[in-house]
Amino acid sequence: MVLTACEDPIKLDLPDQTNLIVIEGWITNEDRPQTVKISRINGFSSQEPNPVISDARVTVIENSTEIAYTYIGNGIYSGPDGFNGREQRFYQLQVILSGGDTIISVPEILRTPVEIDSVGFDFFTENDPDNPGSRIDIYYPVIFATDPIQPENFYRWKIFNGDSLYNATEDIVLLSDQFFNGNTFRNDLIQFQFDMNDTIKAELLSLSKSAYKFFQLFRGQTTSLGTASGTSPASIQGNLTNISNDGQSVLGYFGATSLSRKETIIN
Repeated sequence: MVLTACEDPIKLDLPDQTNLIVIEGWITNEDRPQTVKISRINGFSSQEPNPVISDARVTVIENSTEIAYTYIGNGIYSGPDGFNGREQRFYQLQVILSGGDTIISVPEILRTPVEIDSVGFDFFTENDPDNPGSRIDIYYPVIFATDPIQPENFYRWKIFNGDSLYNATEDIVLLSDQFFNGNTFRNDLIQFQFDMNDTIKAELLSLSKSAYKFFQLFRGQTTSLGTASGTSPASIQGNLTNISNDGQSVLGYFGATSLSRKETIIN
């Protein structure tokens, strides 16, 4: 018997999305520059960085007050010195492109930050990959905070080792207060691994429901690609709309978040 085989190439007819605008930005309660980045997306398989947009007019509206942003390079626009988010105020982004299109975000309120009660650590032991037969201790954060009494609070944890953020898609940790509303909650973040004498820094970000869902979709889309149960590649819609061209999607997100921070040294 002679076995033969041939390849039947499959070409996916993906929609052309090489001209879509991507906007990334947040208003926070931190005393630091508030920034927005604007670019255009490349094709799905492109390895090139997204081309940036440097000639837009960018304004953030705080309640009814307009704050103009200035272009500082690399697609980034920055608010004026001393401008940062204030509690219980609404924030909305407006971007006017050089061609005349106007993009706006859904307004978001900057909530009162939820303070972190304490940052501690625990550990587990595992085999030392560099020394067979030996065991090593692996430390991870244990963090407590108290949720406000009002329902539907949404959070994201950001964890740093010293000044280095754990920044992979798998490191996006999201919480809803559905099961602990108004109570103290504990998080054992075992996926973040530390050594003795490392500094654990934790940030607790208060999110809108819309931002929480956006991060859920983003994490689910990017962490399942290439797996048996993976989702098909698709654009993730945020809270931005091109009001000059209703059929033109805008990617990314502009939101308002308050955060608190606490740290500890493992010793």
